[in-house]
Amino acid sequence: MVDLIFAASGWRRVSAVGGSEQADSDLILEQAATGERAFVQVKSAATPVVLHDYLDRFAASGLDRMFFVCHSPKGRLEAQQPGVHLWLGETLTEQAIKAGLFAWLIEKVR
Repeated sequence: MVDLIFAASGWRRVSAVGGSEQADSDLILEQAATGERAFVQVKSAATPVVLHDYLDRFAASGLDRMFFVCHSPKGRLEAQQPGVHLWLGETLTEQAIKAGLFAWLIEKVR
């Protein structure tokens, strides 16, 4: 679903899903209009310790943005760094709807 959200938002995947040579992330994306590159990490559940580990990886990556996507956070996840976006629970749902995936979401829960 996350890959579909980004594709509908103008981001293009430049890496395989997962993989060992992409800053330890699930996806590396590029925004064609701006040339920005983004680090995307998707977790079904994550703690603040896990988030901070990925914040460190992002800082070392040289990429422009990081999207940390987690539908069931364990504890309070926060990040104040520029270029870091947290999509947690309700925010993830909102992004999917904005990307035109409402019907897809309904079909998945049936």
